[in-house]
Amino acid sequence: MFGKHLEDSTETYHSMELVRLAFPRRMYTQSHFDFAAEVIAEVKAKAKEIRGVKIVKQSKYLRHFTAEMAWA
Repeated sequence: MFGKHLEDSTETYHSMELVRLAFPRRMYTQSHFDFAAEVIAEVKAKAKEIRGVKIVKQSKYLRHFTAEMAWA
């Protein structure tokens, strides 16, 4: 989120990479939250097998909302 793609095609990285998971609470039931928790636990269990992604297209501002990604 806080990294930047510079004009010389290099990337700057922030010291911490964070992920925010937000649910509008009036839209979802407990079963939705339970399912999300199960998926998050499965992703954590398979973390070593999951490849990262790289940004291939981004806007100048708030790139993390509109970026296009590709597998690294």
